[in-house]
Amino acid sequence: MLCIGTGTAHGDVGGMFKSRLSDRFVLLLAFAGCTANAPSAGDTKDDPSGPPSDVQTALDELPDVTVLMYTADGLPMYIVGELAKVGQMQTDDPAAADGLVRPSLPPILKAFRLNSGDLAMRRMSVDDNGHRHFRYTQSHNGIPVIGGDLVVHVDVKGAVYSVNGTARGDIDATLGANPIAPTAATSAIRGDARFTGFTVDQQRTVYIQTAEGTIHKAYEQTATGMRGQNPARDIVYVDQDTGEILEVHPQIHFAMNRRVYSANNGSSTPGTLKRSEGQAATTDVDVNAAYDNTGATWAAYNTFFGRDSYNNAGATLSSTVHYSTNYCNAYWDGSQMVYGDGSASQGCAPLARSLDVTAHELTHGVTGNESRLVYSGESGGINEAMSDIFGAFTEAWVDGGKSGTNLAISTQTWQLGEDVISGGLRSMCDPVSDGRSKDLWTSSVGSVDVHYSSGIANLAFCLMTRGGKHPRNKTTTMVPAIGMEKAIRIFYKAQTDILTSSSKFSVLRTATEQAATALGYDQATKDAVSCAWAAVGVGTAPSTCGSGGGGGGGGGGGGGAGALTNGTPVTGISDATGGQKLWTIAVPAGQTTLTIAITGGTGDADLYVSAGSAPTTTTYQCRPYKDGNVETCTFTPPAAGTYHVMLNAYAAYSGVSLTATYSASGGGGGGGGDPVLTNGSAVTGVSGPAARTCRSRRCHPCTGGTGRSSSSARCRRRRTYPRRRCRRRS
Repeated sequence: MLCIGTGTAHGDVGGMFKSRLSDRFVLLLAFAGCTANAPSAGDTKDDPSGPPSDVQTALDELPDVTVLMYTADGLPMYIVGELAKVGQMQTDDPAAADGLVRPSLPPILKAFRLNSGDLAMRRMSVDDNGHRHFRYTQSHNGIPVIGGDLVVHVDVKGAVYSVNGTARGDIDATLGANPIAPTAATSAIRGDARFTGFTVDQQRTVYIQTAEGTIHKAYEQTATGMRGQNPARDIVYVDQDTGEILEVHPQIHFAMNRRVYSANNGSSTPGTLKRSEGQAATTDVDVNAAYDNTGATWAAYNTFFGRDSYNNAGATLSSTVHYSTNYCNAYWDGSQMVYGDGSASQGCAPLARSLDVTAHELTHGVTGNESRLVYSGESGGINEAMSDIFGAFTEAWVDGGKSGTNLAISTQTWQLGEDVISGGLRSMCDPVSDGRSKDLWTSSVGSVDVHYSSGIANLAFCLMTRGGKHPRNKTTTMVPAIGMEKAIRIFYKAQTDILTSSSKFSVLRTATEQAATALGYDQATKDAVSCAWAAVGVGTAPSTCGSGGGGGGGGGGGGGAGALTNGTPVTGISDATGGQKLWTIAVPAGQTTLTIAITGGTGDADLYVSAGSAPTTTTYQCRPYKDGNVETCTFTPPAAGTYHVMLNAYAAYSGVSLTATYSASGGGGGGGGDPVLTNGSAVTGVSGPAARTCRSRRCHPCTGGTGRSSSSARCRRRRTYPRRRCRRRS
């Protein structure tokens, strides 16, 4: 569906503003492109003087606080620290727990210029650590504020350790002082070409915080109708002061207790009930596919996250198949999944047969019950990306045997809808390959169709999982792989406990960084998350990322595990041509040998190793550079520290194993690694068989020793290198 949004500013979320009672420093976030003439709820302020005095005073009065993000005019958006003490809560009743938290909130809310009475608790969730997350919606003088959300996080000991959101209490009292007539708002909607023939009803007055962060008083109405073959139900906001349409929020999102219906190729849903939970398969292939795929999606969410249906309360999973005729689409309408039968002319098979499409649509239901990301602007792109990401995850879980946390990742994992549409709907690892999607954040992405702006987060997730760098060389940041299990848990945590309805990509970066910390992952994992966002243009890269020249190869196979364990192989590694994966191994002091080796499988993977920073195809300390997948790098003795390992797919490969082994007793085996030369220091005692083919374009004489040698120990016959030999020198 076409979203209606506006461009937004963006910035580096890597900095922070820290305030402590008597110990204070300021490091301003640098956001660019904010042209709004009113406060912007996602962009920072250029004025180095810091927050307004009343906000600064409120921050100073808190025991300990760090501001991770704040608005253009200095109001916080995300704070962490020792904010307040609630005390241990002995109740699981959300209302009772809210009653215990509220008395501690006023000092915190002063920094947001809010009163406790402005907030209504929408839901409380408890994570695996026993932390409670309270989601609040905002009202102002009794009028709802759309986009005004706040999340309060309380740990198991009853300490408020974080608050985030866009709720703010300093709303201009003159807004809507001379409003247009309600009928004028209805006429404005009906006069807009997007709503020709639509029914317009359900009017109410609200405040709305738009994509730019400006607050308006508006009429909210629902417009329902058809756009071509697609049903539409949009919430439309009309400015009470100007009569302009401010925003449109689509409610139908396109592309265990189960029920599957048939629309009988009509447009009335849910249609005729065909199969309910526990019933035997029917003769209708698409009914059975919808039943099986919703079951698999439920099981993936339940196995990894303990989630029971899209609302986490056992809601019936309803699906309608055979919607309309020649309909090549699927959508979530707020309560059910609806699938078309496809279209031969469009090369599209029935959508119900695609597992990742089912998981995609069902995840819209999860989003609607958790973060409630608005389906337009940047938040809409994140909404779509969440569905793509969890679609890929569900497919990987099913391909992994639907057992425990096993995930099997292949090239197809990263293609959405490849089972029903030739080439798939979208590529997560190379978004722009479809000619429309975005793979780098710019200030204009908020005005792009949400299906295409989703590519930014899709690529970030792919890079987190697989490692590597931007497939189109738009940035040089090298991303260490953390594997899909960590990456999907981080995104789920951000979705359920941190993101709010108007979150932008900058907020998503901060949310995933904080999620990695909350999940107990190490600093290397958190840095990898930051590197992935920097690689797609969201903020700057930590120094731990490294940089690389040369391009990646677009969508590829499965991901590495991130950190290697001494002597423990990582097996089943695969990737497409040009793909790159990164790992690290921490080597303690006192070791005599470090051996890093790849073996097995098919295709051609190249091993690269560097100490201290990630290698690239041009900068490395060891690169055996052989045909096939048997390569070894040996360091004797290795310096203590972190060694970075990269596999570069010279050609597509699969089934490769990677092992790093260090030893204090000289073990480790292997050989063939390229030793590291030191400027001006001779390497003596070099020996080897004669007549090896030369890898480089020039030959260099060796000195001393016996026999004849060339300076290149080994060479591969590469099409990009001349096939020549070194002349033997006496």
